[in-house]
Parts: sequence; C-alpha cells; structure tokens
Amino acid sequence: MKIKIQIYAIIIVMMCFKTPSIAQQQTQDLLRGGAADANTLVQDYMAPFGKSFGAALNEGWYNTAKTHSFPFFDATLYWNWALVPTMDDNFTIPYLNHLQSANPANTTSPTIAGGTNNGPTMNVIVENPLTGRDTVITHFQMPGGLNLKLMSLPIAQLTVGLLHGTDVSIRYMPQYNIPGSIDAKVNLWGIGLKHDIKQYIPFLSAVPIDISIQAGYTSFTSSADLDLQPDAGAIQTGAIYNNQKIEFDVNSFTANLIISKKLPMFTFYGSVGYETSSSKLNVLGTYPVTILNNSGQAQIMDITDPVKLNFSGVQGIKANLGIRYRFTILTLHADYTVSQYSGISTGLGVDIDLK
Repeated sequence: MKIKIQIYAIIIVMMCFKTPSIAQQQTQDLLRGGAADANTLVQDYMAPFGKSFGAALNEGWYNTAKTHSFPFFDATLYWNWALVPTMDDNFTIPYLNHLQSANPANTTSPTIAGGTNNGPTMNVIVENPLTGRDTVITHFQMPGGLNLKLMSLPIAQLTVGLLHGTDVSIRYMPQYNIPGSIDAKVNLWGIGLKHDIKQYIPFLSAVPIDISIQAGYTSFTSSADLDLQPDAGAIQTGAIYNNQKIEFDVNSFTANLIISKKLPMFTFYGSVGYETSSSKLNVLGTYPVTILNNSGQAQIMDITDPVKLNFSGVQGIKANLGIRYRFTILTLHADYTVSQYSGISTGLGVDIDLK
C-alpha cells in the first residue's frame, strides 16, 4: 500500500536580528504537503532572504584603500543594507506531489520579500487507501511576505596594520540569544586582508592616490528550538518530540580592487570586485506526520530531519563608490554598491594611525 503523507505544521524560523516570531507565523503552512513539497516551497519562498543576507555580509570591510602602519588600527561599527530587487517579490508555484492550487490559473505567490497579502489557496491531497483515489483532506493559503525591501545588518570590525602594507580585519559577534518566545541563537565571525599594491608600481609612486586589493570571508550561523506537537485527533505513536530545531547558516566571500584619494578631511574611494555567497537551512529532529491508515483514520507517523536545503546566493561583479569624513581620530563613512543585490554601507569608527 502506498501512503502519501501530510505534514500539518513545521515552523520555519528566520534567523535575523528582528521579527523571528513574525516569520514563524508567515511560513508555518509551507510544509503541509510533505517533505519533498516542503523543500521545494521553502527554497522558493526563502531565496531572497538568503541572497540579501549574503549581500549584506559582503558590504563594509573598508572605507579607504590606504593601509595602516604597524601596529596601528581602526575599530568601526558598520551598518550594512542590501536592497531586495522587485523581481524577487514573487515566485511561480511549481508542480508539486501533494499540493495543488485550488485555482489552477493562480500559481503566483509572494516570497518572503514580497507583499503581506496571502498567496493562492492550496489543496493538500493524499491517496485514500480505501478507494485508491487522491483526496483533498485540507487546504491552506500560501503565506504572504514580510515586505522585505532592505536587509539590515550591523557588524563590528577591528582592522590592524601589519608589515609591508598589509591590514588584517576581524569581524566577530559572540553567540547571542534572541529574546522572545523562541529559543534562538546567532553567531557571526569573519576575517579579511587588505594589501597595498601601489608599492609595486613604480610609475605611480608620485601619484597622490592609494591602491590596494582586499578579500574578506564572513560566516553567520543560527539555530532555534522548535516545538511541533502531534495532531490531537490522530492515533499517537507515543514519541517525545523534544529534539526539534532549525538551523540557518550563511557564508559569504568578496574580493575587491580599491582606489582612494585622501584630502585634508575627506577621503573618496571606489572599488570593483567579485562576490559570492551561499546559505543553508535545515529542519532537524523528529516530527509527527499525519497519514491516513488502511481504515481511513488519521494516524501519526514520525519522520526525522525533514528539510535540508542549500541555497545559491549572490554571485557576480560589483562596483562601489563612497566617501569618508575624518575628524581627529573619529571617522564617518557611507558608500553605495551596485551588484545583483545592491547595497549601502555606513559606519562610525575610531582610527589610530600616523599616516
């Protein structure tokens, strides 16, 4: 006997610095049609979040091409924004195994970045073992989005000058527990290098500009406990569901050629470069799944680790223009990046150097 299963609810939690409980509510119905359909829907729905988060992690890193003298440094709080393009506000619901739009003419639904109105009504279909026919056993509406036009991300960074015109930059945020109704944790770290290449170009030695190359890698990890309990109206297995959790991780990398011009109080800088990112979402643990048994009764079946997704992120060429203002040791900067997910970076820092 072939039994098609239905997952009634597995909560997808978005790991960010705000509104995790809102995202729980927005996405909880995406997994009603079983694990295979869940992976497809969650990937399409969540894709803009992973891309915008990866793009925001690649922002910042520098506000001048000039490197520090050893052992001087700057400490800067960057605030990065990634802009979500309008084209990623919606997606077309693909063919699924156990889910069908109640209106076949309406298969467009918001992504997490889209509008807050719900998407189309979806029928959940299972095979009735008594008749052998596909049967609609329930329905739900595709969730709306969070109207996510900007992904905002603060990053603290320390940059220290080494020898031979080289800087090393370190980003770090210790594990942080997000307050609220869920047990959620986030962690961030990154490392970058910047190296002065003007020193290798003799005919530029008298030109009053700075030229450097830079590369940086950032890792963001997060996890949250889940609490999905079985449908009270179904035959129970007696299992205990206390090992449920979700993980959302993002890795990003960028490499850039930077040119800057220093004036008495202002520095103008620009760059061209390449960026890439990827993200991963796992729903781990044991979850109660409702099926129809041979008698047509609702019965619980336990499944393990139902969702494991790898998202492709931003990838491609980017260009950047910015300006920095310095007053004694304090610096303020702002820049704009043109890329697949364009972005803005602003920052406030303390810069200690003899140059």
